Formats: sequence, structure tokens, C-alpha cells
Amino acid sequence: MNKINVLGVIIKHYKTMSDQRGTMLMSDITVHFIVPLSLSFVLCWTYGIMKPAIASVFVNFGAITTALLMSAVIMIYEQKQKTITKISDIIEGNKSRDK
Repeated sequence: MNKINVLGVIIKHYKTMSDQRGTMLMSDITVHFIVPLSLSFVLCWTYGIMKPAIASVFVNFGAITTALLMSAVIMIYEQKQKTITKISDIIEGNKSRDK
């Protein structure tokens, strides 16, 4: 079984916040980092500590969503590996017939 390099995925994800020249786009950084952090701080400052019941709902929702998404990613990855294997088998089969 092949392992997935998570660090490579994260680095490639952050590289999508740049243009064709490789320059980091301030608008993307603002939308994806600064605005959510600012909103979080304002909400925490305004409303105080979150009630445990609400936190539990968020944690459960996040866990279920993460499990479903990871299941889909693994399914797609396995299907890709099967397709690659089938293609290589077909190519090798054609090479052996040509000889």
C-alpha cells in the first residue's frame, strides 16, 4: 500500500494561493486567514466562552464530515491505483503480443 505524503499536499494547497508568477496573493491570504481569524476573535470577545453543548455539536459535526470526506478521498485514491494497474497490464499485454 502506498502512503500519502500529507506535507506535500499541504504545501501544494498553500501554493494555490499564488498567481502564475509564484507571487502570493494578499487577497487569498486575507479571505482564507485574516478574515476568519478576525471574526473568531470578535465573536469570542463579544460572546465569551462557548457553551459545552454547542461545542459538542460542532465537534460531532466536524468528526462526521471529516470521516465522510476521508472515506471519499481513500475511495478515489484506490480507484486511481486500480486504473493505473489495469493500464499497465494492458500495455504490458500489448508488448508481449508484439514480440
